[in-house]
Amino acid sequence: MLTSLQPSETAYALLRDMFKYAWEMRGAKVKETVRALKRKLSEAETQIAALLDRVVDASSPRVISAYEAKIDALEKEKLLLGEKLNQFGAPQRSFEDMFELACQFLASPWKIWESGNLTLRRTALKLTFEERLAYCRNEGLRTPKNHLTVQYVRTFQH
Repeated sequence: MLTSLQPSETAYALLRDMFKYAWEMRGAKVKETVRALKRKLSEAETQIAALLDRVVDASSPRVISAYEAKIDALEKEKLLLGEKLNQFGAPQRSFEDMFELACQFLASPWKIWESGNLTLRRTALKLTFEERLAYCRNEGLRTPKNHLTVQYVRTFQH
């Protein structure tokens, strides 16, 4: 049954292009997030510099301690923003590396099944069929609900 579930070359190319587009959109979103974090970091540094100038001009101990508390809070915010910036680097793996197995599965679920790995076989069945396969003693396998075509349509309509 799995051997018959192979998309046409056109459908496979379309699905791969959709995955690639989603990958690129995620990359663009990450870049925008990095720009926003850098902007916030710059604003925090500007505020700290302005508060330091005010501390120098201030004469009241109470005002100076208030400025120092605000500077401490901004320094902590700067550290948090720096940590967040470090989290958003270049992707650890390329698109091809990340989606190699998924693309292999899309091209032919049978190839994954042939590997003999029980975990991969179970995954192939779960991704291919919506429900457990029904078997009749007299007639063999019943017609399953093909999860591949239904899920592809649902996924890429959104």
